Amino acid sequence: MAYTTPTVNYCATVNGTYTSITGVQSVSINRGRQRFQDNFPQSSCVIELIPAASYALPFAIGQFIDVRDANTAFSPAYFVGVITDVERKYAIPYNSSTGLAPADRIIITATGATGALGAASLSGYALPAGLTVDTLYNAAYSNNVYAATDRTTTVLNSAQTFTGGAFDLINGLLKTLQWFIDDWDNNRMATSGALSIGRSVTYFPQGRNGFYSFSDNGTIGSFKYSDLQYLNSVQNSFTEVQVVAPGLATQTESSGTAPFNTLVYNTYNASTSDANSLAGYVLQTQSSSAITPYTISTNTNIAPTCISLSVLAAVLTYYELHLGEVIKITFRGTTVDAVIQGINTTFYPDYATVQMFLAPSLGIAFILNSSTFGVLDTNRLGYP
Repeated sequence: MAYTTPTVNYCATVNGTYTSITGVQSVSINRGRQRFQDNFPQSSCVIELIPAASYALPFAIGQFIDVRDANTAFSPAYFVGVITDVERKYAIPYNSSTGLAPADRIIITATGATGALGAASLSGYALPAGLTVDTLYNAAYSNNVYAATDRTTTVLNSAQTFTGGAFDLINGLLKTLQWFIDDWDNNRMATSGALSIGRSVTYFPQGRNGFYSFSDNGTIGSFKYSDLQYLNSVQNSFTEVQVVAPGLATQTESSGTAPFNTLVYNTYNASTSDANSLAGYVLQTQSSSAITPYTISTNTNIAPTCISLSVLAAVLTYYELHLGEVIKITFRGTTVDAVIQGINTTFYPDYATVQMFLAPSLGIAFILNSSTFGVLDTNRLGYP
């Protein structure tokens, strides 16, 4: 299937009349994080376009914007959010006789559902022990974001009083249970976007382990990828883990002798016993210098349908790729499971690129013996 450039559409009101933007030169969408120990950042979309002579609706902060296969509410979406900044760049040369300035640009920045969380704050919020996801919705989202998840799940946290950014609180809770958060497609019917939260690597999504697969040689039934880049650094060879949970003594687990390379891991554990167990678990999968996060990249020139990897799932469905999903990677003859931590997608008029961050996640890490130049014989990319 030939690559078709997605449409970028904007509107002043929810579920109103969306107008497709002309002259789009590039669209860069970022969701998720690089490494499991990172906090989840706000999702973002940056759009560069050649200015038109005029617009029926001038661009403004707060307008609703999405990127879809077509300008319809239920067409597959790659981004759904609101405009947070509009920048106009004027450039030389300028043709005074024709009024043309071919290098002029408009840069639109937008954020998705996690951006709505990033803008929300809580003051003196009583965080109860054994917090349910429904309670978290009511406190942090203030009905600005529609969220869908396994609502019966309880976060094993101790009772606290929290003041600060709502997203900071959520990130601490996500790291306590090793959960993920991702934008979903709200089909143009929610005021600030839609997101999923609380889906674990082990159970997310049900029965979809390896639904998408990738190979370096174009194996039938998989996406061929163009590049695999390892991100090895001292940050991936921790010899000590400190789990810091408010109201509890810091729990430390270490291996070897000092000086230690320490990972400070902020959570909301319910007890020192829970925090200590988590510290040992994190250390177990992060204490080897051979465990390495990496990125994998592909594009529509070698895998024409790869942009489907970036499609947001519609609310209450499980049919598209999410952060936290287990996928399969074939690298030089070895096939392993991998967990997606983040997805970056860039669209151009003639092609698109997709980059995925696959970092060590608790229970599934990635091992490479670099001295063998990636020839995997006695070691594996997957753990265990």
